[in-house]
Amino acid sequence: MRPLLGFVVVLGLASGCQPAPQAAGPSAAPSAAASAADQAFIDGMVPHHEGAVMMANEALAKATREELRAFARQVRIDQGAEVAQMKAWRLAWFGSSRTPPMDHSTHQVAGSGAAYDAAWCTAMVVHHEGALTMSADALKAATRPEVRELAQRIIAAQEREIGQLKAWAQAWR
Repeated sequence: MRPLLGFVVVLGLASGCQPAPQAAGPSAAPSAAASAADQAFIDGMVPHHEGAVMMANEALAKATREELRAFARQVRIDQGAEVAQMKAWRLAWFGSSRTPPMDHSTHQVAGSGAAYDAAWCTAMVVHHEGALTMSADALKAATRPEVRELAQRIIAAQEREIGQLKAWAQAWR
């Protein structure tokens, strides 16, 4: 396992993942060759985002508050589009859109009713914090401008979402 890829997998473990659209397409600039760090970001963030989509699907089925269901719908849209973009980049730059599998069973949130809503918010904060770490690492090491731009967008969006989720979790306890 490459050292950086191993680091991303460890980050996935720390953020609740266990091993088992907005961006422009790939640039034609020959000086922007994809690096191991670009691949590691994609290979870590795709399954991480897929875990968030799974959590969003669960919230759509179990949440009691409409604002949380609306938030979950937006997570599915935003992160689903980012997954599609990253898989397209991976195919173009590395010859395959396949990323390492992850066991997403840890993405289920216990509880029901109003208590579920607060617990889900808290669990998604932890999940988003993992994405912030991976994105910050990509800003340090990635060579593709597309990857760096996506990492910046993820940081901006998920920091904003963390603020909202923390406020809801506190209010709904």
